[in-house]
Amino acid sequence: MALFYIVATGAGTFSPPGNWPGSGQAECIGGGGAGCTSAAAPDNGPGGGGGAYAITTSVTATTGANLSVGVGGATAAAAGGDTWFNGSTLAASSCGAKGASAANNGGGIGGVGGLASGGSPNNTSGANGGNGGTPAAGGGGCGGGGAGGPNGAGAAGGIQQAAENGWAGAGGGGGGGGSAGNSPPSQFVGGAGGNNYLGSGGGAGGAGAGTAGTAGGGGGGANVGNGGNGGPGTDWDSSHGSGGGGGGGDNTNTTTPGNGGLYGGGGAGSGNTGNTNFGSGAQGIIVLTYTPGTSNSATIAWVV
Repeated sequence: MALFYIVATGAGTFSPPGNWPGSGQAECIGGGGAGCTSAAAPDNGPGGGGGAYAITTSVTATTGANLSVGVGGATAAAAGGDTWFNGSTLAASSCGAKGASAANNGGGIGGVGGLASGGSPNNTSGANGGNGGTPAAGGGGCGGGGAGGPNGAGAAGGIQQAAENGWAGAGGGGGGGGSAGNSPPSQFVGGAGGNNYLGSGGGAGGAGAGTAGTAGGGGGGANVGNGGNGGPGTDWDSSHGSGGGGGGGDNTNTTTPGNGGLYGGGGAGSGNTGNTNFGSGAQGIIVLTYTPGTSNSATIAWVV
């Protein structure tokens, strides 16, 4: 079996190579949503949602044909873009996954993860992205949601649960099949990031800066500490999969929340009224799996 990744963002075309057997499997992850600044939110910023996942177990295409594809890009203060394969739009594609929404900057509400039900009608199945954390008390930023993936739905970003612990940031959610980001255990330590589907990879909450996830959500920061970035997913290999959400920043005007992890992780929110920083959502991806044709099985030369 061969794997091929399409990661160039935006709409474009793709031509199956000479070793394409005529039919294969397509999987998609939508783009993650951006976290929220706390400048227009109640003391702390909510996190952005993670992108949805979709799979179509049999897609047919002709070698050399120009197929229309689209990959949802990384987002800055915006919703995640949709990702689709073989079609001019998400709704008309052979396989397609919905991007996540960004956090609500004025209402203090976490972004909603991309919904599997919003993808292509030709999908065989799919999984939702995780929601970004919504603050229950003022203080540090909330975590971004993890992207959905082949191993399950994305996990939610961590939230603020108690005012006395509100100074620190919450952890980002793990990617598909992983665990939710954690609330900070105290005002002096950020919440840990959620693990991936293997039960590992979440970043540690910091007594300063939160640690970036290695394969899960980023840890939240404390004591003027930044949030950790979400880690890359490992569903297909060590660096391609459903990304974790970013970890929230500490409750100051200068800290930076973590960005979502590749692919499709949601960005974290900032802490403290007046902080204009936010974590960006991560771009989506298309993954094609096929058995190369016997006449040219040694050549895999797809370039996008």
